[in-house]
Amino acid sequence: MFKYNLKCIIMLTILVGFFSFHGKALATSVAVSPTTLELTVAPGEFFETQLEVYGAPDQNLRAKAYLHDYEFDLSGKAILYKEGGILPRSAASWVSIEPQDFIIPAGEKRMVRISGTVPQDTPGGDYWSMYFIEIFPFSQLQTSGVVVSGRVGGSFTITVPGADGPKGKITALEVECFVEEHKQQVSGVITFKNEGDLILKPSGRVEIRTLQNQVLEEIIIRPVKIHPGAERRISFTEQINLEEGRYVALAILDYGGEKLSGFPNIFWVDR
Repeated sequence: MFKYNLKCIIMLTILVGFFSFHGKALATSVAVSPTTLELTVAPGEFFETQLEVYGAPDQNLRAKAYLHDYEFDLSGKAILYKEGGILPRSAASWVSIEPQDFIIPAGEKRMVRISGTVPQDTPGGDYWSMYFIEIFPFSQLQTSGVVVSGRVGGSFTITVPGADGPKGKITALEVECFVEEHKQQVSGVITFKNEGDLILKPSGRVEIRTLQNQVLEEIIIRPVKIHPGAERRISFTEQINLEEGRYVALAILDYGGEKLSGFPNIFWVDR
């Protein structure tokens, strides 16, 4: 029997913007679950899990399964590569996805197996890739039902034990105040650097303070995903009415480390 070490396999969070849908039929008739896989596997150990691929209720569909590497640009947009195993921390070279070409009978589902073995000398940290299920009409001669095509998919992350704890910091904070449509806006960008080997999801706030350290407003920063070694520019905008003068913006992010990361900046309000 295979030895499993899967601490956290299923998270049903949909990764919006990662997957392309061609037509309403695909989004409503074809689904894959789970869309996010997170596994903890030691070097040299085997891992295995399954995806459920649900087909259309009124027609047979042909599907292909394959892996892609991905990373984020500075703004957080996902960049897809044409194949897996390219990036330094890609998990695709360890992973097989089976079957790669299959039929989903009308009204049924098929199971797709994702499995592999972490190489013995793999350093601790997070490794990742994406899977895609691409859908085709079973036959161009089929006349019943709607024609479904496109692809759905998700990501998987393999955590190899042995990495140091989360490491990262805010490296810059840009803030400005401007008037748009007769409303005063405070906007800016936080630049955060992931300096460790684990994926980070920093979140927190930007405090708007007087020079006397009185907190006037707080702008909430929601979690963002940052891969090891990568930087992310986190934008924020909030409608805040301030009198003319100088103010302090203080960005405070919790990224899972022992201490919060903070970064101040002084900005002007000129009416």
